[in-house]
Amino acid sequence: MQLSLGIQNGKRQQPIQIVVADLPDVEIKEIELVYDRKLMVSLCYEDGKVAKVNEGSEVAGVDLGEIHSIAATTTTNQSIIITGRKARSIPRLRNKKLTEIQKRMSKCQKGSRQWKKYKKAKTYILSKSERQLQDVIHKTTKQFVQWCTEHDVKEVVIGKVEGVQRHTKKKKRKTVTQKLSNWSFGKIRKQLEYKLEAHGTSVKQVDESY
Repeated sequence: MQLSLGIQNGKRQQPIQIVVADLPDVEIKEIELVYDRKLMVSLCYEDGKVAKVNEGSEVAGVDLGEIHSIAATTTTNQSIIITGRKARSIPRLRNKKLTEIQKRMSKCQKGSRQWKKYKKAKTYILSKSERQLQDVIHKTTKQFVQWCTEHDVKEVVIGKVEGVQRHTKKKKRKTVTQKLSNWSFGKIRKQLEYKLEAHGTSVKQVDESY
């Protein structure tokens, strides 16, 4: 396959040629060359899967939180709480390591061999923590979707949390903002949406007021 490099300085660049040994026999929508500790080819394509038929009748209300990633209950009072301890610890450890590396980098001359080593270590930590976080979120959302299937949940209602810092007192707003920066509610919500829809379960967001 050939990946275009586009036009630079008014001149079209020669495309990169890549040989892929096992290309799926599907309609490919997009191909990208990405870098995450190493160069990789990313393919986006239709998998041909159709959403399952959901014959359930229950509605589950979901509260996404920092301490507990997911807390939910159904109209027949079936409940589940999934802890977010692991998801909280990963960003904290990442930030601690990054702060330490940043201090060491500040003592080095920019562009020096040691500075480049620290920069490489910084990239590695960011990449590794992101993979760990994705794994935790995947396991968390998978557990919740399985619970929904077992309890005949037809619809999931998720409370909107994006504006929570706006309703916080000024003295506590900085602390709340820091906590929100480490809180992966957006990633959890997105994974919940596509996994639940694959099981025929609809998802909608509502304002948490009242």
